Amino acid sequence: MVADGEHSEAFGFAFLNIATAWFFGRLGVPEIGHKSKFRAFVGINSLVIYFAFTVVLNLALAHYRDVAEGLTTGGGLIVMERLLARPFHLDDIMSWILFGVGAAFSLIAFLDGFFWTDPYPQYGAVQRRLEKRRVVYAETKKKLVDDLNDVRENYCDQIDEISRDLSDRRGEFDAILSHRSRLVRLFDQHQSHLEVSCNSLLNIYREANRRARSNRAPKRFSSPYKIDRVQVAANVEGERRPEEIRRWVADAHEMLSHENKTIHEEFETALENYEQLDDLIKPSGAPNGS
Repeated sequence: MVADGEHSEAFGFAFLNIATAWFFGRLGVPEIGHKSKFRAFVGINSLVIYFAFTVVLNLALAHYRDVAEGLTTGGGLIVMERLLARPFHLDDIMSWILFGVGAAFSLIAFLDGFFWTDPYPQYGAVQRRLEKRRVVYAETKKKLVDDLNDVRENYCDQIDEISRDLSDRRGEFDAILSHRSRLVRLFDQHQSHLEVSCNSLLNIYREANRRARSNRAPKRFSSPYKIDRVQVAANVEGERRPEEIRRWVADAHEMLSHENKTIHEEFETALENYEQLDDLIKPSGAPNGS
């Protein structure tokens, strides 16, 4: 039971030592840097109280160790008497080690509390809000850039599709002209073939007629038959000339290329404007690209 009581007291003193140090480091001493003279005065007093409390508490623990052996009750009263009579007189080197260890842990807890957030009072909350807003800004900027990039890609895809469609239609146009010219040539050849076939048949008929006649054959038997040819023009009057169509297609391609370049330039300009916003919110002294 005594050992359990000693362990409980040791745990209580250790907790008090560390918790108090962290409290002064977190809430009291940072007030030294405040612009308010009153709050700075409170911070200085907090620092003095912290050091005094740490020294007294750890000296009390060290004295308690000196007198604890062999005592069952009244140790606390003896410690108070020793602290008042001879505070820095300890009987055992281990007591000094206990004092140093306790003071070291107290200092560690104090520094942990002091650097827990920004040393200037309430600037930590401001910094956290700033970092949160920066995260929101970065996410918003990323979304806007992604949306802008989607718009650029959409327009570029439409321009590429129109350009391909123009190229395909120009190819179809050239193919149509070629097929039409070929069809006209075939039609002329077909008329010539009809004329030759007709004359071949007439020659057979006329030769048989000559053999069967008793008189001379008419003069027309010596003249070949001429078919009334149908003249078909490859290019209809009033139709756009192929050179003009090709020039229009080339002009359209040039205009689409210019629009595509303009879209990319506008995209880059928008990105530069976003970078200017980054320069406005960049912390002073931060390196470029941070």
